[in-house]
Amino acid sequence: MTIPEGKEPAPRVTDVASSDLVETAWLAGYVDGEGYVGWDRTARLRISNTHRPTLAALCARYGGSVYPKKRVYRHRPAYSWELTGPRARALLTLLLPFLREKREQAELVLSVPKASTSRLMSDAELAHRVEVRRKLRELRHAAS
Repeated sequence: MTIPEGKEPAPRVTDVASSDLVETAWLAGYVDGEGYVGWDRTARLRISNTHRPTLAALCARYGGSVYPKKRVYRHRPAYSWELTGPRARALLTLLLPFLREKREQAELVLSVPKASTSRLMSDAELAHRVEVRRKLRELRHAAS
């Protein structure tokens, strides 16, 4: 098959589906729809769902842990994948350009400086963390 001059062949579906950009955009959509972005002494990213293999794949690729939820959703067991700390911060930074519903929450979480165990927190840092937690709660309740 010859391709007309000046035209590039369309990418094969397998090429597009395997790209990191597509997976990153997909994961951002998954986080927007099923996820929780929060901060409680550290950054937290959690996705709950009834399809354990998807959550296990996220765990294998990005780390974290998958655990069963106590509640059952429509007679089906539910699971959560959770990522915390520096890994959660790194993944939220990667997802940020693609997030829509959880973008403001991710920006708030990323605005908290990384914790330092070698010094005490200043009053300004403490006030900022308290304000971030208040705004995150407010955003979660506004969305429901």
